Amino acid sequence: MNNPLIHDISIILTTLAPSIGAVWFNITKMNKNFEQFCKDRIEIDRTMLRNSIVASCYPILRRGFITVAEMDSLSEMYNQYKKLDGNGTCEMLFNKVKILEIKEKE
Repeated sequence: MNNPLIHDISIILTTLAPSIGAVWFNITKMNKNFEQFCKDRIEIDRTMLRNSIVASCYPILRRGFITVAEMDSLSEMYNQYKKLDGNGTCEMLFNKVKILEIKEKE
């Protein structure tokens, strides 16, 4: 079977093969770079949340009570922090804050 169409397609595919390989290589490299970016971004977010939680908890603990707005904000930050596999330091602080009396500022 010497079909000229098959022959032409074969030539085109042979010509395109190196380009397709190069494109695939670049896509793979970009994917690895994106994965690293995502890991770095998660670490940044976790660190920022941790700092915010710690900075919020200590004044509240010194004061001895928490407001509804503060509890809502801390709960939201803590839940996101846990989703990012945050450690036990914030959990300990959050648990101490949770048992405080909830009231409005005096």
